[in-house]
Amino acid sequence: MLAFMLGTFFPKGVLGTLHKISSFWLGALFIFFFVVLCVDLIGRFLPITPFWQIVLICVCTTTLLILGIDQGTKISIKTTTITTPKISKAYRLILLSDLHLGYQSAQNVATIVSKVKKLKPHAVLITGDLIDSNAFLPDDLLAFNELSVPIYYTFGNHEFYIKKGVPEHAISQTNIQLLRNQRAELDELQIWGVDDNRHDDLEAQLKQISIDKQGFTILMKHSPTQINKAAKRGVDLVLSGHTHGGQIFPFNFLVRIFYHYVAGLYEVKGTKLYVTEGTSFWGPPIRLGTHNEIAVIELKPTKTR
Repeated sequence: MLAFMLGTFFPKGVLGTLHKISSFWLGALFIFFFVVLCVDLIGRFLPITPFWQIVLICVCTTTLLILGIDQGTKISIKTTTITTPKISKAYRLILLSDLHLGYQSAQNVATIVSKVKKLKPHAVLITGDLIDSNAFLPDDLLAFNELSVPIYYTFGNHEFYIKKGVPEHAISQTNIQLLRNQRAELDELQIWGVDDNRHDDLEAQLKQISIDKQGFTILMKHSPTQINKAAKRGVDLVLSGHTHGGQIFPFNFLVRIFYHYVAGLYEVKGTKLYVTEGTSFWGPPIRLGTHNEIAVIELKPTKTR
């Protein structure tokens, strides 16, 4: 645990390597203890000898680790369709979140960009935690320059854990537009981006942004919290990440204690909310019951103006 924490703040050299190793073992231990708990419960109802309990624990833990590591290397494409009378034509938006660059490689970015290009979106929206550590290299973002569509980006909590100014400097070499409590326009769409440093008051942030209630408003907010305030302000769609969907089953049940909205599409007082499971993992390179996700948001008109 100490190596994991130190590696977060001192990501280079030996501590960085120890961080990666400890991240994996934290995930492995979580799975191991879950399997032990399950086998112990089964042993209370079935006559399994201690020897076979140990064998079952070893086999199940190893199997789940292999499956989890394999799942952690894959990226799924998930499409969600939302209809609204506020637009006159269809828009395809790509939602990326939680890439955690610094521990993830530039090759991972190139793979993601390649998949995004094939989807032919009108815009790409990145809802925070793009950069994870001071080990991040600005060149890791250059692959985004291969996209010819607008790219909007807003800060998540991890951008505030690294040296001030690093994210701004990094995107200065790209066509990524940073929205910090700001608004951008894309045809009929109003795209808002707010900082998400956990202590930020969304209501105060939204007061800084002018709204045209005739247009379709999209709020990029890293964590799926304070959604009722977005609804009160008249936001049509909130796009979030942060939760990773719980990443490793059954951790998703624990995540639900802290976040009511964990993954998927919701509606809160007339405002739609989509929470992605994240484009990459955080910490352990393992996924069980969740996916690395490129989210495709299809906006379609309900009627012709």
